[in-house]
Amino acid sequence: MEKRLVTRIINQTKQRLTLRVRDQNHFSKLVTIDIGEEYKMKTGLHWAHQEFSLETSIAAKKLTFNTDDCCESERITIHDLPGGKLEAHRVARTQLQPGVVEKPAPRLNSWICLPETLVCRFLQWQ
Repeated sequence: MEKRLVTRIINQTKQRLTLRVRDQNHFSKLVTIDIGEEYKMKTGLHWAHQEFSLETSIAAKKLTFNTDDCCESERITIHDLPGGKLEAHRVARTQLQPGVVEKPAPRLNSWICLPETLVCRFLQWQ
């Protein structure tokens, strides 16, 4: 099962935001995010490139982002800017330095590409 990343989209504007996903040539509504609320978007690391938009009831206020932004950002906070535009403040995901992460001991199924259930049965048979 593929691990999914959770990105929190936080509405810090003075209006409700509508989150839409691009489907060929138009955007389909996913969810409405109320003022001060957040939406937890789950995306997969290997999903196809997908485009999203956040819109207010005023057509001029629109912000677009994509699945790459979601994979790279732990949190996206939306603010109002003077002049009626929206701004996204992205907080990058935290990553550990390579020397800090302990490498697990090699297991049989780490170098034999078999499903976990077959490897367990094989080890019980021995």
